[in-house]
Amino acid sequence: MKCFATFSQEYPELAQAELRALNNKVLFRDTLVVFSDAGLVRRSAFIRTAFALIFSAQGSVIPKIDWNKHITGSYCVRVHGNKGGEKNIAKAIHAQLRSPVVDLENPGTQIQFFFTKSHIYCGKLLWEQYERFEERRAHLRAAHSPVSLHPKLARAMVNLTGVKTGILLDPFCGTGGILIEAGLMGFPVVGCDIDEKYVAMALHESTVIQSDALTLTGSYPYIATDLPYGKNTKTQDLMKLYRAFFLRLRALKTRKAVVGMPSTVACGSLLKGAGYKVQGQFTIYIHKSLSKKIIVLERA
Repeated sequence: MKCFATFSQEYPELAQAELRALNNKVLFRDTLVVFSDAGLVRRSAFIRTAFALIFSAQGSVIPKIDWNKHITGSYCVRVHGNKGGEKNIAKAIHAQLRSPVVDLENPGTQIQFFFTKSHIYCGKLLWEQYERFEERRAHLRAAHSPVSLHPKLARAMVNLTGVKTGILLDPFCGTGGILIEAGLMGFPVVGCDIDEKYVAMALHESTVIQSDALTLTGSYPYIATDLPYGKNTKTQDLMKLYRAFFLRLRALKTRKAVVGMPSTVACGSLLKGAGYKVQGQFTIYIHKSLSKKIIVLERA
């Protein structure tokens, strides 16, 4: 089934990269994304609404459609990108239906039209994003950090690894935001942190061990993590830690790692000799004194 969706414009480049990681055949049209496999795209942190495609057309002329094939029971029509067009379009559809029942509050079928710069997309609403990201923010958990990731970003980082099956590792798990999002998507997760207070607060669904990430052993093809950062930590100490971590990835047999770090850090020299290349890089504003950089690393 061909589908399309609207996606959040908070971080458009990050959103598009996340969707491509979930489905490399997606097509972007302004604020819409068109795809065939709706299963994976449901995982997206940035999808707002998804639709079963009824038609797409170049230009601004709506083709002839038998609406009785697409609408049964109550319905409503919504139009985006065509100011003043909703009333005329809804009226035309109403006239074609054998037994029209309009319900603007709780329709059985919701038809939506999107006029982009070059196309019209029309679809039947399949689902809306109901993830309660705000309710999972770090300050609402037992332990939190002022620079903890927003759950939406944590989920996007998991998706950017491209993981479909298998264990996901967060070697600097801290308050567990990445573990929570990966676990909610059904992945077995392993967390590691050197601070025992985070290990003591581990989720029952997670395996969290107290350990130095730089001595961790095993095979972890997919890693998503937010590297430690502190204003009172010496820059050279942080650089030493980051460098050692990147060099450790190959020993962990990591195919893909998605890493959060301060935006001021240039990762080129830190990656030298590690055997990984930067597949993508995104800067995320956190607050006036901190922006994060999310980098996607792939084994070279």
